Amino acid sequence: EPFAKSIGSYLQKGFQKGVPSLFQSVKYLYATPDKVQIIDSLLNNYLNNLNKYGTFEVSSDNDEIEPASTLLWLQYYLAQHYDYLGKIDKAFEFIDQAIRDTPTLVELYMFKAKLFKHAGDFQMSASWMDEAQSLDTADRFVNCKCTKYFLRANQINTALDIAGKFTRENSSPVEYLREMQCMWFELETAKAYRRLKKYGEALKKCHEIDRHFQEFVEDQFDFHSYCLRKMVLCAYVEMLNLEDHMKGHRFFRQAAQIAVEIYIRLYDHPLSEQDNDKDENLANMSASEAKKLKNKLRKQQLREQQEKQKQIDAERKKKEFQRNRNKDDGEEEKIKEDEIIAEKLEHCEKPLEEAMRFLQPLEDFSANFLETHYLGFEVYYRRRKYLLMLRCLKRMKKLDSNNAKLHLCLMKFLKLIETEPINDERLRILIDEELQTFDIKQGNSIKKVEDLNTDFLKKNFNSLIHRAEAAKVMLLLNSTNNLKAIEFLTILDPNFTDQNLKTCSNIYEGMQLGDYGSIENSMLEKYRNECHRLWPQANLFQLNTSLTVEQSQSSATAPPPPYSSNDIQTNGGKNAAT
Repeated sequence: EPFAKSIGSYLQKGFQKGVPSLFQSVKYLYATPDKVQIIDSLLNNYLNNLNKYGTFEVSSDNDEIEPASTLLWLQYYLAQHYDYLGKIDKAFEFIDQAIRDTPTLVELYMFKAKLFKHAGDFQMSASWMDEAQSLDTADRFVNCKCTKYFLRANQINTALDIAGKFTRENSSPVEYLREMQCMWFELETAKAYRRLKKYGEALKKCHEIDRHFQEFVEDQFDFHSYCLRKMVLCAYVEMLNLEDHMKGHRFFRQAAQIAVEIYIRLYDHPLSEQDNDKDENLANMSASEAKKLKNKLRKQQLREQQEKQKQIDAERKKKEFQRNRNKDDGEEEKIKEDEIIAEKLEHCEKPLEEAMRFLQPLEDFSANFLETHYLGFEVYYRRRKYLLMLRCLKRMKKLDSNNAKLHLCLMKFLKLIETEPINDERLRILIDEELQTFDIKQGNSIKKVEDLNTDFLKKNFNSLIHRAEAAKVMLLLNSTNNLKAIEFLTILDPNFTDQNLKTCSNIYEGMQLGDYGSIENSMLEKYRNECHRLWPQANLFQLNTSLTVEQSQSSATAPPPPYSSNDIQTNGGKNAAT
């Protein structure tokens, strides 16, 4: 077959030359199942022949024996191949064999770290990436990858130490990276703080990213006069076009989404109420349980105080260094920007107004993303802005008419206008006219929310994501009896098309955060055990998912334990290999 001959020749040259990016160059072919089967057959044939004869084809007297590196790069490719297909146990077998044969190749350790990430084990993933970084400490790319993996493992202090190897001496890595406008680091740090429920610190990083984009806009004024003076009109036109979509950049979009989500959560669950809930929980506990929880909270506060003191000391050293340098150079100290205080951000009086600061640019520059309008609806829903809610619904429908979040928002809107009738007749008529565009009518009247939710479930019976949003609608209709909704939500079936680690992790985190109402610990533990059975390596579904600072530091320095292919069970596929 022509395709088999062409792709075979291309792959053989890549294995002979040792091209690390070979899989990335042909990954687009994996969209066609027939081509995947051909590639899989070729790879296994090459592996068998190289092991037996040392050549790609059946050996003959005229064939030249391939060097050992050819088999190495074939094993590396096979690991990526099976990881993409969701067969992560086979991927581990090939990458382990490659590491045993060549224990000094950085790419092998990096990909093994990636495999652990796909399995949900972020702690082991960070350890293996640290092992890769130790093999080549002068490589900035590997250093950045190692930093990112430690942040995803919520080991922020260790990540700062790794990043500090490439920052300016005698300066705090945090301050240096902020001055250099290293937004990928700030974005990953914000995500880590959000996972740790340190919402103030997460918001601080989001505001710092927003400040970077404000600085970009201010810098354009200097560039404006420069372009006119130097008559570089092509660059000037490009600059003007950049102004039209600057805040549409993915870094700002992701930071804004995180900020809006946190402000919504702070509006629904202010920190003062959370503190009161802790006191109530202590009152309901036994003496021994209360003592254990108090000790745990005391240790957590001590760790936070130590982290703050460390940051204060680093800031003081930085100021002294800057002051001495300015004194030696005869420069005056620049006026420092207003410092962003995390505690003020998480205790803001009007979270929804603060959310609008990030939501408005999202609607202006990221209107092609459904998440933008979903967040917009959630904000306007709490502010009771009916027309703005309707606008978000129409835009979501235009982007994806069968999206699960669209269904949830539409049901919340219908329930709202049912329980809180609109007094303004003109507004009521306008809303009725716009609702005609949605498939919710039965004759001249709108269907009941219960019936719409049932129809939605029948249409998407094999989708776990749609079932999760339908469960929220069940709770919306009857919040007092949520047992039926939780039992419905926690059913796992291999026939679900989207039952994967990411989806189940989002559902479990939502259950922990109270998105599905009050859930008994027994139900939560049952769901965790079921997910742990499917993904035993995933940190989220293990009993001890949080690490102390001491554990984080020790796991960063200790060598990774050997891997057994029996430790991994996962289903996934193309979505898992990102």
